[in-house]
Amino acid sequence: MRIDRQCLTVYWTDFDRIGDTFALNEARNKINQEFKKQKHVTDVNAIEELINYTNAVENELRTCVIQAKKVAPGKFKAEIREETVKLDNVPYKDCPTQEKRNK
Repeated sequence: MRIDRQCLTVYWTDFDRIGDTFALNEARNKINQEFKKQKHVTDVNAIEELINYTNAVENELRTCVIQAKKVAPGKFKAEIREETVKLDNVPYKDCPTQEKRNK
């Protein structure tokens, strides 16, 4: 199963060679639960939809999930892989309060 291997890639990092075993086990359990729930499906179109959904989840894990480790108070080291989607970083701004909008 590719999705199972993808979870291993996402949740098992090189941080001190210790992966996020909790997240890895939870992801593996969820994958197994979902496959067991759908094992009765025999319709070819439904199976195809399930496979497409699995591929979409695999892609999401591969490109959008990262691991980060706290290295100091307020500082984290992120494990960014080559396939991780990188977006422009936009600084956070509070929304203007009603008072400021009325001025």
